[in-house]
Amino acid sequence: MKPSSRRDFCVRLGSVLALGPLARTAPAALSAERLRAAPWRVADAEGNALPSSVRLDRVWSGSRCHATLTNAGASSVRPGEVTLFSLEHSLPADTGLYGESFQMLSQTAGTLGKPEDLGMSEARHYRIPQPAGAIEVTGLMMLEPPGEPCTMLAFSSCHRFSGRFAVFPNRIDVTIDGEGLELKPDESWRLEEFVFAQGPDRDALLDGLAARIVEQHPVKLPRRPPAGWCSWYCFGPRVTAADVLANLDAIAKQMPALRYVQLDDGYQAAMGDWLEAGAAFGGGVRELLSQIRARGFEPAIWVAPFIAEAGSRVFGEHPDWFVRDEDGKPLPSNRVTFGGWRRGPWYALDGTNPEVQQHFETLFRTMRNEWGCTYFKLDANFWGAMHGGHHFDPRATRIEAYRRGMEAVRRGAGDAFLLGCNHPVWGSFGVIDGSRASNDIGRKWERIRDCARETLARNWQNGRLWWNDPDAIVLTGNLSDDEIRFHATSALASGGLMLSGDDLTKLPAPRLAMLGKLLPPAGAAAKFRRLDAATGEIPLDGARAVCLLNPHDAPEAARVRLETRSRVSDYWSGEALGIRERGTTALADLPPRSGRVLIVKRGEHAFDVAAFDRGRVLRQAETFLTGKPETVTATSSPRSAGGPHDYFSEGDYWWPDPKNPGGPYIQRDGMSNPDNFDGHRRALLRFSVQMPALAAAWKISGDKRYAAHAAAHLRAWFLDPATRMNPNLQYAQAIHGRVTGRGTGIIDTIHLVEVTRGALAIEDSGALSEAEMAGVRAWFGEYVTWLTRHPYGHAERDAKNNHATCWAMQTGAFAVFCGNRAAADDCAARYKTILLPRQMASDGSFPLELRRTKPYGYSIFNLEAMATLCQVLATPLDNLWRFELPDGRSIRRGVKHLYPFLADKSKWTRPPDVMYFNVWPMRQASLLFAGFEFDDEAYLQLWRKLPADSSVEEAVRNFFIRQPVLWV
Repeated sequence: MKPSSRRDFCVRLGSVLALGPLARTAPAALSAERLRAAPWRVADAEGNALPSSVRLDRVWSGSRCHATLTNAGASSVRPGEVTLFSLEHSLPADTGLYGESFQMLSQTAGTLGKPEDLGMSEARHYRIPQPAGAIEVTGLMMLEPPGEPCTMLAFSSCHRFSGRFAVFPNRIDVTIDGEGLELKPDESWRLEEFVFAQGPDRDALLDGLAARIVEQHPVKLPRRPPAGWCSWYCFGPRVTAADVLANLDAIAKQMPALRYVQLDDGYQAAMGDWLEAGAAFGGGVRELLSQIRARGFEPAIWVAPFIAEAGSRVFGEHPDWFVRDEDGKPLPSNRVTFGGWRRGPWYALDGTNPEVQQHFETLFRTMRNEWGCTYFKLDANFWGAMHGGHHFDPRATRIEAYRRGMEAVRRGAGDAFLLGCNHPVWGSFGVIDGSRASNDIGRKWERIRDCARETLARNWQNGRLWWNDPDAIVLTGNLSDDEIRFHATSALASGGLMLSGDDLTKLPAPRLAMLGKLLPPAGAAAKFRRLDAATGEIPLDGARAVCLLNPHDAPEAARVRLETRSRVSDYWSGEALGIRERGTTALADLPPRSGRVLIVKRGEHAFDVAAFDRGRVLRQAETFLTGKPETVTATSSPRSAGGPHDYFSEGDYWWPDPKNPGGPYIQRDGMSNPDNFDGHRRALLRFSVQMPALAAAWKISGDKRYAAHAAAHLRAWFLDPATRMNPNLQYAQAIHGRVTGRGTGIIDTIHLVEVTRGALAIEDSGALSEAEMAGVRAWFGEYVTWLTRHPYGHAERDAKNNHATCWAMQTGAFAVFCGNRAAADDCAARYKTILLPRQMASDGSFPLELRRTKPYGYSIFNLEAMATLCQVLATPLDNLWRFELPDGRSIRRGVKHLYPFLADKSKWTRPPDVMYFNVWPMRQASLLFAGFEFDDEAYLQLWRKLPADSSVEEAVRNFFIRQPVLWV
C-alpha cells in the first residue's frame, strides 16, 4: 500500500475538524476486519513521506499483529513516525477512555469528549512531543462506547520501540516511534507486537494482555509483594541516621512485618554520587545499613541511577558518559523535558555506553554485596529513556538505552528487589520487580483520592508484570478518620507493596492497628468492573474482600451483590454484620470521602450459634452471678518458692519415689497425682469457666448484670493490688525436690485465651472503664513480654509437642488482645514454619502425641490448640486456616484426619488412653471453626451432638473453648 505523507493527513484532519461531528460518516463500531484493512504510512522526523521502497509488512496471528519495516531501496532512510494502522471511526464523545503513558506518572482517563489527565500531564510536564489535535497515549488504550463491547488496542512487547495511539476526532492512528534512526538498505526492523481485542469483560481483555506481555518479557516475582518502611514521607531529604534507627526500634517492637527499612532520598552527597553520603550520616551509611541487618531486617535504599547534577563527582569526572546534545555536549534535561524536582537540571547517563554499564554494575554490586541492600527503589528512570538527545550507540533507540542500563543494574543488584519509579512503563517490562503505580502520596485529601484512582487503574498489572507500588501508606496528618479509611481501603485494593511512610515512633495505637491489618500484603488486587467504579473485589482464601470507595463529598449507598447466603463482617472495625441472604444487600451509606472493606464468607451451612447455645449460656451465667471472684491470693502452699501473688502449681505426673519417700519425685506419664497442690489451678479454672460464661451471657442477652460480674472477675485477677496475680508463671509446674518451676507450667494459662475473648465482648458494656480495660491489656502485655523473653518461655516455645502449640496459641492470642503485633506475627510465622512441619504427619495425625500414654486425648488436645491458634491469628490477608505446606499438610487435613474418630470412637485404631478415655470427645472447637471456615455441615452437625460441658476435672482442664459465641 502506498504510504501517504504527513501533509496529506494534516489536510484531511483539518477538513474533519471543520466539518464537525454532524458530518462524520465513518462507522462507529471498531472491528478487527476494519483494522486489518486500514492504511499505513511511514514518515521521517519532519513528517515527510518516505520513498515507496520502504515497505511495512503486517502479519496477523489471531488477535496479534507482527509488523516488519523494510528498506528495499539503495539509500538509507530515517523513519520517524511509523503508522501501523490509520483507522477511521465515529465513536461518540461519551466513549469511555483509558490510556497508559510513556512515563509512569501520567495516565489518561475520562471520555473521548472530555479526556482527563491522571497524575502529571505527559505533554505539559514532561514535554513529550504530541500530534496536534489528538489525544495520545502509550502502550495501551481501552475504549468503552456506551452499549458496545470494550475495545483494547495495545502493544504486548517493548524491546526496542515505543508504541503509541493517537485519537483524532474521526480516526485512530496506531504508531511506532522510529526516532529518526538510520534504516540501511536491505535492512529490516521487527517492530513491537500489537494486539487488538474486544469483549464485554474489561478484566478478561487485560488478563490476556498481561499474560502475553509476560511471554514476551519473562519475569520471576517474589511470592508476595514486599512490606517495609520508607523515610521520605516523614523526614524528606533531611533524614538522619538517628531518625532511621528510632523507627527501626519501633518496627522491631511493634510491626516486624515491615521487613524492608528503606533509606530514601537525602543520604547522598549529590545526585549521582550514590556511594558518598552527606553530612547527616557522618560521611557513610554502611554502619546504619548494617544495624538494620543486625536487627533481622532488610536494608533498602533509594537510588536514581540514570541522573546526575552538574556539581556531582560523576558528572565532573565523566562528562562523556551522558546523553549528548547536537553539539556533542551533555544535554541538560530542562532543554527537552522536566529538569528534575531537586538540584536540577539533571543530566542523563547513557545506558548504551559500555563504561556507564560498568559503572551501574559496580555501583549496585557494591550496594548489594558490601552494603547488604536487598531492595532498591530506582527513581527518575524516565531520564534513562529521555527524548531529544544523542547516544553513544547511534543506532540504539531510547528504549534500548534504558533497557541496557537496567540490565547492567540487574547484573550488579543480583537477587535484590528492584522497584521502578518515575520510569517508562512499557520500557520496563521484564527489568523490574515492582512498579510505582501513582503519583507521590501526600497528607491531603486531594492527593489521597487521586493516587487511589491512578493506582487502581493499574491493578491488572499487579502480580503479573510486577508488584504494583501504591506508594507509602500515610496514616497521620490532617486527614479525617473516614479519609484514612479511604486511603487504607484503596491501598488494600491495590494488592501491591505496603510501605509505611509515617514516623512510627509517633503513630497512635488505632492507626498502628490499621497498619497491622494491611500486613502482610495480600498480593491480590481488587477487580473493578469500570475504571470509575466504587466497588472492587479481592479473592481471598475461602472468602472475598469487597472494597467500597466513596471519593465524593456526599454519602453514597453501599450495596453488595452476594452470590450465596453469606456471613459478612467489617474488616477495619471487626464488626460482625451477620448472615445475609443471596442477592443484593444494602448496608449503611458510605460517608463522604470514605472507604470500607467487607469480608464475605459463604454461609450456606452456617447456623446461629448464639441462638443454639442461648439456654445453656444463660443457665450457667445465672448460677455464676452469686459467686465471688477468687484469685491466687485465696490459697497458698508452703512448697511454693513465690509470694502470695505468684501462681504456683505442681507437675501432674510426678509422684513420691517409693524407694526414697522423702527425696525428689519421680515421673509416671499420664497418671495425675491427686495430692499435688492444685489450689491455684482450680482457681484459674473456676475463673476461666465463669468469666467467659458471664461475658457470653451479656453478648447474647444485653443484660448488664452479667457484664458487671464478668468485670469484677477481671478486676480481681488483673487490677486489684490486693488480689491480682503477677503476670508470669515463674513457679508453675514445680517438682518437689527438683525444680521450683518449669516452662511446662505455661500450659496452665491456656484457659486465659477465652478470658481475653470475654474481655473483648464486654468492652462496649461500660462495665469496665477505659482505664480499667487498658490496665487489663497492660497485664497481658507484661505476660507476653515474659512469655517471649524468659528462659521458661523459650523452653516451652521450643518444645516438640503440644506444649509448643499451646505456647504459640497463648502468646498469639494475648498479643492480639494487647496490641503486640510483633509477637502475634511471630506466632503466625512459627505455625507455618515450625509447628505444622514438625508436628503433623502426611496423613494429618500428630505422631508425637500418638506416642504418649493418652494418644487419643492428646491428639484432640493438640488439634484444639492448633485450631484455636489459626482462629485467633488468621486474618483475611493471611488466613492460617487455608495455609498449606507444599505437601498439603494443613489444619484442614488435621481436622479431616481426626473427624472419623470423633464421630465414632470405636474406629480408633491406637491403644486407648490409660486414663479418662471415656470423657472424650467434647464439643470440640476445631469442629466448629472448621465447619464455618470450610462450610462443612458434617463438622457442624457433629459439634452440635457432642457434650458441651463436663463434671470431670480432667476434661475441664483440657477443654478450654467453652463459649463458642465469643468466637464465631
